[in-house]
Amino acid sequence: MTAQGSTNPTPGAWRDGDELLAPRNALLVERCFRCGKPAVGGPLVTHLHVTNAYHRNAVSLSASSLLAILDLFAYGVFVIAFLADLPAAGRRRFQFGLCGAHRAQRYWVRWSAALAATAGPALWIGSLGFPVSEDAGVLMFLAGPILLWLAALLSGLTVGPQLVGENARVFRLSGAGKGFLAAYPTAS
Repeated sequence: MTAQGSTNPTPGAWRDGDELLAPRNALLVERCFRCGKPAVGGPLVTHLHVTNAYHRNAVSLSASSLLAILDLFAYGVFVIAFLADLPAAGRRRFQFGLCGAHRAQRYWVRWSAALAATAGPALWIGSLGFPVSEDAGVLMFLAGPILLWLAALLSGLTVGPQLVGENARVFRLSGAGKGFLAAYPTAS
């Protein structure tokens, strides 16, 4: 029984702080993963990938030059780990539900990230056709990396479960809202 007096909505799932530990075959489609309201539409399916937090615990983002270099190195390691993890991510299929508001937010954030990821390189490559002295070329050259950074930022804001850890039986997920987590028992 949970604090609210209801039974566990997903047998075998429990919460540990602000993270959810769910069986690999769990279907979390009845309620919104962010707010706990009833989900609308069909279940959303995601393939859980490793996140930057999954690999990088010791190095924090910083403006200092030494840590910035370490951050770049850690990011390179993350990209290699992400690419190496792609085959396994295809087997980490997870279904969850969202309410109408969070479903719309997920839709617009994902489209905005895709647009920024497409426009960034296009502007950067397009700037190569301008002489260095023209303002348009310089602005396009600067806007390209900014849009790529924005795409990375937006993709991290996508509403849905994020893999924090795993073992043979359960996924450790972050990104669940307090309203959703309240229905689950705490880890003992």
